[in-house]
Amino acid sequence: MKVLTIAPWYPSKKDKMAGLFVQNFVVSTTRFGVDNEVFSETRFGGILKGLIHYSKRENRPDIVHLHVVTKQGLIALFLRKWFKVPYVITEHWSGYYRESGLFDMKVQRPVVGWIHQRFVKKVFGSADIVTGVSEQLLNRLRELGLIESGEVLYNIVPDFFAEGRVKGSVSVTRFINVSCFDNAAKNLTGIIDAIKAIKDKEFVFTFIGDGKDKGMVMEYAREQGVDGKIVFAGEVEPMEVAQRMREADCLVLNSNYETACVVLQEALATGLPIISTPVGIAPEFKEQIEMVEAGNSESLANAMARFVENPKQRYKGVEVFADSPQKLYSMYEALLFGR
Repeated sequence: MKVLTIAPWYPSKKDKMAGLFVQNFVVSTTRFGVDNEVFSETRFGGILKGLIHYSKRENRPDIVHLHVVTKQGLIALFLRKWFKVPYVITEHWSGYYRESGLFDMKVQRPVVGWIHQRFVKKVFGSADIVTGVSEQLLNRLRELGLIESGEVLYNIVPDFFAEGRVKGSVSVTRFINVSCFDNAAKNLTGIIDAIKAIKDKEFVFTFIGDGKDKGMVMEYAREQGVDGKIVFAGEVEPMEVAQRMREADCLVLNSNYETACVVLQEALATGLPIISTPVGIAPEFKEQIEMVEAGNSESLANAMARFVENPKQRYKGVEVFADSPQKLYSMYEALLFGR
């Protein structure tokens, strides 16, 4: 079985972390003998070259898996129409949410916006299978009239996140946050405000990651006088993220919006207690996650204070994400063999 994965983001020498969640999908299917090929060109000229290349090739893919509906969808549409190659969509993009406003901004442009909306709807409508990484994202796509139906396909969590769980610390509570430092989405300054409100308690807060707003967040922490309670660990490889989660006591997520949030999935698989706003997959796992109101630093501070005073024990971990590779392969089989 030959599968062509098309995605706007994929790890490269330039950026090893970009689209890592897409790579996890690709790698997970190799255990079933899938022959994978990846196309990740975002320039329009490069996309046209790709379209010509795949139309001329004799050994075309059996299936196309399109991650995120962008202009790269032209290749999936073309192969579907002219060569009967079926395609699966897995949508990840947070730009559809009102809080982001990116999709609204695109479709509100005169003429070009109308074309863009029609194109996106056409790509979704022509797909053989539509999936999204959370029920919340699928509901938003339905609200926008882009899809009528779809099913959740959770992001793939590498097996090492479920290995070697440890209890965590005793005397000093260790909170952790892993993000791309986009403050508009992740509301990291809101976490700083919560830290300030409870700074007299015994805890340390570690931020892992890098991004455009990291300098601003670090400066904000200094201005609020809480930089002594915080460690900025920088960007680390996935296996180290897993180790950091094993050593931590609680993950804190304060996002304004998320499509799924791979970090939540990783923490759930690890068995790490979580405090989170109701974004991405969080509402689907209410028993394991303590919810706080988005944009409410007082609510977050109260939840963190309660955790410091009465830390929760780790639990076994959520196993449902382990089913995603098999579910994905079964979709491929259904398209190719009618099973």
